[in-house]
Amino acid sequence: MINQAKDKLIQAIDILPKKSGVYIFKDTGDRIIYVGKAKNLRERVRSYFSSGKHSSFQNHPISYFTNRIANIDFIETDNETEALILESSLIKKNRPKYNIFLKDDKSYPYIAITENEKYPRVFLTRNKNIKGARYFGPYTNAKSTRDTLEELRRTFQLRDCKKTAAGKIKGSACLNYHINLCAAPCLGMIAPDQYMNNINYVKMFLKGKDKKVISGLEKEMAMYARQEKYEEAQKIKNKVSSLKSLLTNQKIFF
Repeated sequence: MINQAKDKLIQAIDILPKKSGVYIFKDTGDRIIYVGKAKNLRERVRSYFSSGKHSSFQNHPISYFTNRIANIDFIETDNETEALILESSLIKKNRPKYNIFLKDDKSYPYIAITENEKYPRVFLTRNKNIKGARYFGPYTNAKSTRDTLEELRRTFQLRDCKKTAAGKIKGSACLNYHINLCAAPCLGMIAPDQYMNNINYVKMFLKGKDKKVISGLEKEMAMYARQEKYEEAQKIKNKVSSLKSLLTNQKIFF
């Protein structure tokens, strides 16, 4: 803990690590009044106390109560995701007075895969109580995550709808099929084992095993080429290209 007089508080910030983690501001009564996360604890906390009209936090709510900060605690984490989860947990537990942006139990998006269905759904959600779902995340950038998920669905043709009788529905395919986001398993247009193979690829990708995914797809592509199924080989090649482009353009670390 950093427990310094006011005139030494800023100087004491220098002992904070330049690593990711959570910082905790307390008042003179040792009550938690604000919790935040940071990629670089020292620089983040120091920026709150920077003076001048060009300070990046001059309009931040914390600028109105810096004079109430008497102590600073911090908890170092291995990465930003751990910091995010810890920050949310501490805010929900302690309800700090000045966490006006997070004190309403704001949640972060996850990518969910329903493992209790014949043709699992893959979708973005903030609800972590969906029966039979497996979660990946949380992710701090909802737009980037949504764009990434759309590209994954486009590559692997996975459904996100709630139709309960996948494989048995009669009629025409929905819009997602026509815009190349789904293989229409609801109409039985893809075999269950092929669909599950695509699901497994997405799970591996979301676990950060992108090299394993690409290697697996390249082996499939070679197999089809040996069998002179060049159309199928080309489809796999397109998947590999899409994933490589995704890894280059979407700066999300799963």
